[in-house]
Amino acid sequence: TIGSGVSLYSGLFHVSTVSMAIELFIFVVGGLILLPAFGENKASGDNRSTIAEYPMIIVFTTIGASFLVSSTDLVSLYLSIELQSFAVYILAALYRNNESATAAGLKYFLLGALSSAFILLGSSLIYGYTGLTNLDAISSLVSVSSSDSVTQGVVLGLVIMTVGFLFKIASAPFHNWAPDVYDGVPTVVTTWLAVMPKISIFILLLTLHSLTDGLGLSLGDVTVNLWQALLLVCSLLSLIVGTVVGLAQFRIKRLFAYSTISHVGFMLLALAV
Repeated sequence: TIGSGVSLYSGLFHVSTVSMAIELFIFVVGGLILLPAFGENKASGDNRSTIAEYPMIIVFTTIGASFLVSSTDLVSLYLSIELQSFAVYILAALYRNNESATAAGLKYFLLGALSSAFILLGSSLIYGYTGLTNLDAISSLVSVSSSDSVTQGVVLGLVIMTVGFLFKIASAPFHNWAPDVYDGVPTVVTTWLAVMPKISIFILLLTLHSLTDGLGLSLGDVTVNLWQALLLVCSLLSLIVGTVVGLAQFRIKRLFAYSTISHVGFMLLALAV
């Protein structure tokens, strides 16, 4: 089974001590960013409190992240990540009169849609080979299945899904959008983009980790865990790109983006090993 806790809504969500702790952190940060002191920057003339949609967008991203850390079903997983992502796309392009913010929001939307397509493709492959959407049930089926085609289909779907998640957390080599977007959006939005979506997706990857036990593909006498290998390769590339390319940056928010990519590499390394 995937962790210990209480299953809700016929297995769509699974509440555990870890998910509750992360949700508490997400709600606290979401509440702080909605306070007038955090939503208003008088020195720069930036007043988000006059934008009526701003609080609602923050609420949507917070709810989406909260659902995502508790998701244990392919359906709830995809709906949660889209609820979070759509609100973040709007947040990135919130300043309609700012050309750089609008361009950053458009780039984030297009590449975010591509990553969502990868997640949906991987989910459909897993469902097509197993006929199940619940991650716990899929894990149980794979552990007792004697069919290589089922195992290979789940591995392929899981790897494609993970590529979509790696896009969203800006892991190398899927990181090209991050420096441009972080640099183009307002600073408070940069902070939100750099932290909040990544927390929920890393907790989700931690949940998916239990699916990968016994999902190795035999290559001759060697059994390779493709999911673990993908994370290790992306971890190495993220550490190199985030550290080396970051040295050449002159703009502080682009440097912040490459620092984030480097930190993502360390977290992926922890997940892989």
